[in-house]
Formats: sequence, structure tokens, C-alpha cells
Amino acid sequence: MISETLEPAVLIRRYKRFLADVEFPSGETATIHCPNPGSMIGIAEPGTPVWLRPAKEGRKLSHTWVVSELPDAYVCVDTLMANRLLFNELKRGSFADILSYANIGKEKTFGDSRFDFFLAQSTAADAKDCYMEVKSTTLAIEQTAMFPDAVTARGLRHLGGLVEAARQGFRAVQFFCLARQDVLDFRPADHIDPAYGKGLRQASERSVELVAWTMKIERNSGLFTFAAGSQVPIVLS
Repeated sequence: MISETLEPAVLIRRYKRFLADVEFPSGETATIHCPNPGSMIGIAEPGTPVWLRPAKEGRKLSHTWVVSELPDAYVCVDTLMANRLLFNELKRGSFADILSYANIGKEKTFGDSRFDFFLAQSTAADAKDCYMEVKSTTLAIEQTAMFPDAVTARGLRHLGGLVEAARQGFRAVQFFCLARQDVLDFRPADHIDPAYGKGLRQASERSVELVAWTMKIERNSGLFTFAAGSQVPIVLS
């Protein structure tokens, strides 16, 4: 679990991928950092209530956008939160049924790829060491989470690297961290990036494990908590 105290604002506009203008309750406006390079479909409309992390002293921009507040859900737009949360939850053993390892390493290079995690020393005697890539997923249509929300050549390369890791005898996992809790399943966004959808299906056929979990986001005044939610089915048909 991760806890942060965030400040409220209303989105005026998001632009140049990493910038956004917001208005605070005082009426003051500011340009803030947007830590999400995707298209942010459905979570970055002007007028959306947003929650911001105050920047550390010396930073050029005063705040970083962390959460979009939708009518029925909070969505974490900070893509780095997925890796922070996954590391903490792996340490706690929250995914013990599928990912139970004593040694959890970050940013591990394999061939031409650098994966988010390398997991070793499994508590299961016959388990292989594991390369795992994490994708923060914010897009949802109705109650289906989808990835990607923009064409991702990098994501496709990661799938190729996972396929090669599996071919060489490692366990390979593509983990989709669904940065919201109002979804029931996951599928690739073929209408946005058909090449990625094809690559994901091929990776699944070539021993890459696909896993999708929601992120549980709760708010008490300005205090937000982020934790692992629940696993959802992945639909490839």
C-alpha cells in the first residue's frame, strides 16, 4: 500500500504530453507536470477534477498530476505508481498465488530489453526465475480495461523480449496494472494499435504469461491510498 496527501484542482487543459494547466480552489492557475505519455482517453477532459502531488523544493513545476476523479472512479494517471505499488505488493506477498519470490530486483536487462522486474528464488521448488514487464493501464471502455491508449512500438518490443526470455527457459510475465477499480476484465486495444494486439496474442501462445490486476484507490479527504485490488480475466478472442 502507498499513501499520499494530494491537493485538489480542476483540469483546464493537457498539452505537449507532459504539461497541463489547472485551476486550484482559490482560483489561482498553474502549469503542472503530467507524468503520462499516453493519449489519456477519457481521463483528461477539460473540467475533470484532478488531484496533485506538491513538487519537492527546487522543481520547475509546482505540482505533479496523480489522480483523475471520474463520476464513478478514481484513476491513477501517474504511470510510475504502478511500479512503486507492484514492488511493495510483491514484497508483501500480495500475489503469492502467482508470483511468490524472495528476491525482487528492479530494472533488469535481458538482451536488448530492460524489464521492470527480475524475480528469483521462488518459494515454489520447481519455479523458474522470472522477467516481468509492467504496463500501467488507464483506458477503459464500459467496464473493460484496454491497453494501449496510443500506438506503442516500445511495448511491442517488450513483448518480443519476453518471448525470447521464455524461449531461453525463464518465466516471462506481462503484468497489466489497471490503474482503476471500475473494470471487470481486460483486452488489448486492437482499435488503437492492432500490431500490439497481434503481438500480445502471439506472446501468449509462446509461453508469456499475461496477468491483469486492478488498483484499489481510496480517498479520505486529501489522503489517498493505493493498493492491489483484484485479478481480472484477460480476453484475447
